[in-house]
Amino acid sequence: KMNRHKFITGNFTEEDKAALYQAADWLKQQEGNIHFVPMQDYALTMVEKVIRKYARMGCGMFLFDTMKPESDANDWGIFSDVAKSLFLMAKQENVAIVATAQLSGESMGRRFLDLSCTGKAKAIAETASQVTMFRNLQEDERDKLKAWRYMKGADGHYLKTKEEIPWAPDKDYIILFTPKNRYGEVNPQIAYEINRGFNTLREVGYVNVPYDSYQPRR
Repeated sequence: KMNRHKFITGNFTEEDKAALYQAADWLKQQEGNIHFVPMQDYALTMVEKVIRKYARMGCGMFLFDTMKPESDANDWGIFSDVAKSLFLMAKQENVAIVATAQLSGESMGRRFLDLSCTGKAKAIAETASQVTMFRNLQEDERDKLKAWRYMKGADGHYLKTKEEIPWAPDKDYIILFTPKNRYGEVNPQIAYEINRGFNTLREVGYVNVPYDSYQPRR
């Protein structure tokens, strides 16, 4: 029940302290299962060493945050090479790698997100099994986009009938796109209610975002 603001301001109650001690105990129980490795730079050789080391220790999944070109020049060709090397290594070590990356600056005006939003680094998605992208729901979309979900029958099974889900005026939402998915469909998009204080997401329903025929900025 503590959000980010609470951690900053302090003034913990006895109940808060008990929850913190409980969380600390849980972390101790996870010793050997969860590893945090701070990185000083984005050198691929260092990332590869870390993955190979922990893969041999039995770690099966890695989260690389954030994947960027090694140089400050923002060379998209180097960016693509980094992605290819990472995913090839995942196959060699038989592990899963989830890598986060920022969208290209040219895509900031987009409403519909697809693989072109990675700019000249489209190759970073070539070897990925699944690519997801998300953005905030814009205020003017609350009237234009309708969130919906399938209704359930009396037996608990989903029906083909859809029901509309209204946007709450005091809630924030994000829209999740799946431009590449080897495991299933890529449409429609999914809307989530986001609580930024607790960094949690709650699935709301589906949305159909129209393609915006985006033209690059001049």
